Amino acid sequence: GFSTEGESSGLGFEMAVSKRLLRFGRKVELSLSGAIGLSDFQASTSNRITADLITMTDLYEVYGDVPTPPYEAPSVDNILTDPDTGIIIPGGQVETTVPLQQITPNRSIVTTPNGAGIEGAWAIDGAYYSMRFGPELRGHLTERIAFTLGAGVMGAFVGSDFSVVEFLDLDFPTLSGVQFIGTDTASELLVGYYAEVSLEYWITQRTGFFFGAVLESMDDFVQNFAGRTAGVTLSDATLVRFGIIHRF
Repeated sequence: GFSTEGESSGLGFEMAVSKRLLRFGRKVELSLSGAIGLSDFQASTSNRITADLITMTDLYEVYGDVPTPPYEAPSVDNILTDPDTGIIIPGGQVETTVPLQQITPNRSIVTTPNGAGIEGAWAIDGAYYSMRFGPELRGHLTERIAFTLGAGVMGAFVGSDFSVVEFLDLDFPTLSGVQFIGTDTASELLVGYYAEVSLEYWITQRTGFFFGAVLESMDDFVQNFAGRTAGVTLSDATLVRFGIIHRF
């Protein structure tokens, strides 16, 4: 096996509303804020790795005489009506014994170092819908410039597609390569907390622009698919925000 790490960034959308609760003088006010947003994430990697080839061989003892090939399969009617019907040998003879010992076989396990090579490509593509709720403190530095500080709790509904494409190339005379292609979909509801800071520039008394950042901390999102694991670290996600703000 192998592992790889990487960072991902993307565009998202957010809408927030706040209700002013208290006012401290003319420049500072305390509000209660709520926000909903949509952010996406994606990451992919491709690699070729080598692995030890572990070959397990079972040998069974044979009871009785071994029929001489070629064999002819019995008809469907005979199989259904005569449970004693076995392998039909050309010439009319019927083999009704149990030629293989159906007990523990003689087993051998051989490990060939670097006997298998894997060409693979792995990708995860997803998004999460976030909901934030908490108090915020807003103060004016000048008549047109203000700052906002906030913190609170948040929840996120995360969903993703985990895609795997692998080709197993075996250094083994009797086996050809094996291909695995698949996509798994998973979703989970995560909870955590956030902290935010932003600067506002007011064009008029009611309309302005803002620029800021939000630090989110949630449980990590982990998706398992057929023995493969993709983990999305959301515990240190940082959102850079900019947009328009309006007061009603």
